[in-house]
Amino acid sequence: MFEVEILRNIRESFGGDEALVFWQTVTHLGDAGLVWIALGLFLLCFPGFRRVGSTIGIALFSGFLICNVLLKPMVDRLRPCELHAEDLLMACPTDPSFPSGHTTASFAAAVAFGIFHPKWGLGLLTLAVLIAWSRLYLFVHWPSDVAVGILVGTISAAAAAAFTKSVFAPHRLRPNAVQFQPNKPQTAYR
Repeated sequence: MFEVEILRNIRESFGGDEALVFWQTVTHLGDAGLVWIALGLFLLCFPGFRRVGSTIGIALFSGFLICNVLLKPMVDRLRPCELHAEDLLMACPTDPSFPSGHTTASFAAAVAFGIFHPKWGLGLLTLAVLIAWSRLYLFVHWPSDVAVGILVGTISAAAAAAFTKSVFAPHRLRPNAVQFQPNKPQTAYR
């Protein structure tokens, strides 16, 4: 199978067994999307970042629905570690393989953040790529699982950003309405 050869080449090219601890640590950063959920919740605590925090939350939720609720049960694909136990480097997950949930969540959050803060988003995108790559190195996903996870996560982020940009858009006030200005006394209508 062509994808098995890709996985074995990735493992040989990116550190062999010496890099196992690194890739296992990276992959666990994506477990259940907790790092990304924590990031979204943290950003919600700061007024200047609430829109991006909301976008991350919506992107993660929509990515979860598409990946874990719709596609995984529908496709029900076996993982490479189930078919090639000789390449197993960690406990093989029991849920279906297609698409990669770690990759979907990572790209949903990183792209959502990057849409609003492109320079800072590069760091998160780097982490998302490392998490996706770790799934390949550890033989728990096929390359096509990861590719579709990138696609689903990116589309979820774009849709979430479009939604939150419309919801958080500045609303025009009536021309004679009182506008709140901190530390200034308020005036009544004339």
